[in-house]
Amino acid sequence: NIVGNVRIDRGYPVSVQRNQISSVAVTGSASVGVLNNFIGNLSVEGGKDIVVENNRGAFDTTSFASEFTVNNSKNVSVNNNRAKSLLFTRDTLMNVSSNTINRSNDYNICCGGEFFGVYLNESRSVNVLQNKIDLNWSFEYSLRGVSVRSSSAVNVNDNIIDVSTDYYSDNQGVQVLGTTSRNISVRGNSILNGYTYYGGGNATQYGVYIDGGDT
Repeated sequence: NIVGNVRIDRGYPVSVQRNQISSVAVTGSASVGVLNNFIGNLSVEGGKDIVVENNRGAFDTTSFASEFTVNNSKNVSVNNNRAKSLLFTRDTLMNVSSNTINRSNDYNICCGGEFFGVYLNESRSVNVLQNKIDLNWSFEYSLRGVSVRSSSAVNVNDNIIDVSTDYYSDNQGVQVLGTTSRNISVRGNSILNGYTYYGGGNATQYGVYIDGGDT
């Protein structure tokens, strides 16, 4: 099926499968599955028991959806998708695994600021496992493969992360920030970081960067 946009508002239960969709917006809903779609953007606000699996951008098996954003939600699984970014704020009981995240050589973004593969903010009980994250190039952005901010009980394990670039940038494979960050595990990740010098300037690259909190 070809569908322009899908909005699920206080739905229960709902399954969206095998469609070509510009965007999906889920608000205040429970027991929602978004599975095996060709999708542009996905947003979830105030959801519970949400499963997002096996989605990508188009028929092309190498394509990527754009951004997936999940806020104020509980018990969410985001697995085996192909997307440009996964962004989570104030979520609980999350599993983010086996996704392919790629924004390398994306000429639609330039320049400055931070850019994320997986972003966790004020969240708890989250597993980020066995994802492949490729942000390399991306001009002069400060690249963050996985960013954990003011979150607790987070496992960032066994991911493959590339935040190398052809421009000087203070890139970080795994970043942990915030004085309220607690019980963070960072294990078994493969991180590629570095830059080819262009145009002057200085920058520092880190595989793992931790500032604040009790990790």
